[in-house]
Amino acid sequence: MIIRRNSTIEFVRIENKDAVIKKYHSTYGIQEEFQKILELSQILDYSSRFRCVNVIKVHGDELILEKIDGYCLGSLNNSQISSLIRHNKEVINLFLRCNSLGFSFDSDLSNLFYSYSNSEFIFIDPVQEDLKIDHLSFVVFALSIIKSIGKSKNIFLLGKKIICFNDYFRQYCTVGNIDASDVKQSFCKYIDAVIQWNIEAPEKNKLLIRLLRRFALIPIWGLIKLYIKKLKYS
Repeated sequence: MIIRRNSTIEFVRIENKDAVIKKYHSTYGIQEEFQKILELSQILDYSSRFRCVNVIKVHGDELILEKIDGYCLGSLNNSQISSLIRHNKEVINLFLRCNSLGFSFDSDLSNLFYSYSNSEFIFIDPVQEDLKIDHLSFVVFALSIIKSIGKSKNIFLLGKKIICFNDYFRQYCTVGNIDASDVKQSFCKYIDAVIQWNIEAPEKNKLLIRLLRRFALIPIWGLIKLYIKKLKYS
């Protein structure tokens, strides 16, 4: 069993198949998650490259999901960065599609798996707070490339990740014929929201975690915001 910030997941065998039982203990509920999975699955219907995690069953306060045959991209190792670069046109077109449809989901890389056997990207945990920010899915995805720097022990990938982020930003604007300043503004609005979440984090958090948020995470997000403001489009 794995206990995460908002949910608990347990790996089980059901009818001789691997499955995952998920329960929420804060923020969201199973029905919200199930509905968002259905909506995202419809958005991804056009592609054989992307799909959402399959729901086996909704049972009371439990969501029973398939166990994915793939690797999480949250930390972004070297081969995973190369995969994102190789498939960047398809990934960008997905987020442009989401934006044109007015749809957003939690597209953080920690919610994205890549199956090498099927060459497909699989999204999990798509439910998110409605922040009313343009380009939100792309913004969350792109910033998670930067966040992955802090999740990896390989400091030599720092430069490659920043280049990957910059390239995604420029291509999203170019392919979508979108004003780069508009996308930058969306980045800044989301970062402001993240900083506010850290400020308002429950007091029940341990002192060390509260200090980490206040004196490390918040300043780091401020530096990322400053970097984006200064980022050149061409």
